[in-house]
Amino acid sequence: MNTYLSAAFGGKTAGVIFEGEKRFDLVMRFDNRDRKDIEDIRQLQVPVSTGQMIPFHELADIEYTEGPAKISHDNAHRRVVVSVNVRNRDLQSVIVDIQQKIDKNIKLKAGNYIEYGGQFENLQNATNRLMIAVPVALLLIFIFLHFAFKSFTDAIMIFTAIPLATVGGVFLLWIRGMPFSVSAGIGFIALFGIAVLNGIVLIEHLKELQHQGMTNMRELILTGTKNRLRPVLLTAGAAAMGFLPMAISSGAGAEVQRPLATVVIGGLITSTMLTMIALPLLFEIFYNVKSIKLFPFRIIRYKPLIILLLFSIPSISMFGQNTKMQLNNVIDTALQNNKQIAAYRLNVEESYALKKTAFAPGKTVFSYGTDQNNIAENGFPLKVLGVEQSFSFPTLYLAEGNVFQIQVKIAEANLSNQRNALIKDVSFAFFNNQILLKKQELYQTLDSLYAVLLINSEKRAAKGDVSRLEVMNIKAKKNQIAIQLNALHVDAANAYQQLKVLMNYEGDFSVPSNLEPLAEIVEIPNTLPVFDVLRNESEYYNSLVRIEKHNLLPDLSINYYLGSNQHPNSAYYHGFQVGLALPLFYGTSNAKIKAAKLSANAKQLSTENEINLITSELKQLISEQLKYKALLDNFRTTGEPLMNEIKEIALKSYELGEINYFQFVSSYETAIEMQIEQLENVLKYNQTASEIKYFSK
Repeated sequence: MNTYLSAAFGGKTAGVIFEGEKRFDLVMRFDNRDRKDIEDIRQLQVPVSTGQMIPFHELADIEYTEGPAKISHDNAHRRVVVSVNVRNRDLQSVIVDIQQKIDKNIKLKAGNYIEYGGQFENLQNATNRLMIAVPVALLLIFIFLHFAFKSFTDAIMIFTAIPLATVGGVFLLWIRGMPFSVSAGIGFIALFGIAVLNGIVLIEHLKELQHQGMTNMRELILTGTKNRLRPVLLTAGAAAMGFLPMAISSGAGAEVQRPLATVVIGGLITSTMLTMIALPLLFEIFYNVKSIKLFPFRIIRYKPLIILLLFSIPSISMFGQNTKMQLNNVIDTALQNNKQIAAYRLNVEESYALKKTAFAPGKTVFSYGTDQNNIAENGFPLKVLGVEQSFSFPTLYLAEGNVFQIQVKIAEANLSNQRNALIKDVSFAFFNNQILLKKQELYQTLDSLYAVLLINSEKRAAKGDVSRLEVMNIKAKKNQIAIQLNALHVDAANAYQQLKVLMNYEGDFSVPSNLEPLAEIVEIPNTLPVFDVLRNESEYYNSLVRIEKHNLLPDLSINYYLGSNQHPNSAYYHGFQVGLALPLFYGTSNAKIKAAKLSANAKQLSTENEINLITSELKQLISEQLKYKALLDNFRTTGEPLMNEIKEIALKSYELGEINYFQFVSSYETAIEMQIEQLENVLKYNQTASEIKYFSK
């Protein structure tokens, strides 16, 4: 029936007509007068199986009624599509509102259901993919960090930049009133990769300072964060500025660009600020842990946390609440405050800055000119614009880069050598303060002793037991000790001021008076910076020889020019020129190479001689240290018991009248001389050990 109806009113192909090479379908249908209204459909004759023709209205009811204009099917189910365009709101919240209103106002019959497709379906699919992509991205970032640093500790520290960055991304989305979308999720993935860069820059520099021998954690953290503040800010600022046009865009595609850029900019702001605070704290924690106890859980550190100092004002001294300084505290303060050390640090930074000047091609030459002999095809002279650049042979730049690298090593070795010199001077001043304080205690004891003896002798002289001359001798001796004690006070004050000058420290502090021997050094240290300075200086002269050799290689030049004129039928003419500058007269260069070799050989011999002299001097110092060590051991085993016994017996015998005053003074002064000699030996031993450990030139 549908076939007959469509053929009568719509037409059906009955054959093909050819006109030359063209072909046209022959379509047959009712005449216009027979297909004007519904009555024509009712009277349409249709054949039946008996061969008779019957009208259409006997087979079906033909009438006008309302129905769907189109019936769509999906998976054998009828489907009705309702399309909505969302503006000025996010798609997710609109779908949530629609679902709430449908659930509240519409009750679906059995078999009916609602599906949300289109962009929302794409959003759901993308969100599900992000649920996999984000963890995979985080895992890959952590794996790459571990491969780069070969340390779980460093990888974990740098990985903390990711949650810090997430805070800023979410916060800026909230400030701008933007929902979380697929583009925002992609922005978070990009942000995670960018955020760890700041941590890599900072942690790598802190570890580099550690390898250079900087042991004080506070100095290391303050120096490292100060040195890397500008690179971190520039790295984050450059990335944020790159995303700024996307964040404020309003053209086509802005709804995708704005969330992505907003997440990256917000995350970079917070991660940069928090990285400079959180990462140094974590670095102090992880590299200050001695062990971890699980039951009960406790982290044991090598020393009390210094990281709290980072929250305090830098100008406040770390020893403000503890007025007694040990040697390591004094050394740390001196290294931090000494201006000479700061100057050498600047020299190191200068060397690093000069490394970038290794590749220094000549100035670019721009030229413009005309030549009446240089005629174009249109018969008029050409006006030529040209640019020329010359280069040294590439290996020369590599050789110069090697020279600058050696200069960096020399600057770093000089810094370490100066640090050793300062530590040695500070140690000497510290030991000198200790021995003067110990002598003050000793002479203070003597002064008190002679005060008691004077009182007793005056009583005994009144009774006639001793002569008046003995009383006067005791009084003279007491006065002599008082003078020596005052002189020691002046010397101690001067030594204290000298120590403060070396420390560049204005606050007041005290030095412990107990002078203990340092650990014995049994062999020459092979990591002394003075050796590095000498070897690097010798290598520097060798690198100058290589530069002179590379200067014999040809220079390169490239020239490009463009010619034309402003007359009719003018055209553009391109050209280029490549040239080599060969040193045909190389006698001067050979002389320079020979002179550089002689200078390098002379420096090598001088370096070997210096190393031999230093080694010999260090051997002598080790021998002197062994000598003082033997004296200290002898005093501990023999001298100290003997000294105490002499003091005790001399004082008791004098009080009992068994010896006279002069015998007492002779015996007691012998014991005091033994004690002073012991103090001097400890001082010389410590000075010798410090000279060996921190040897410098």
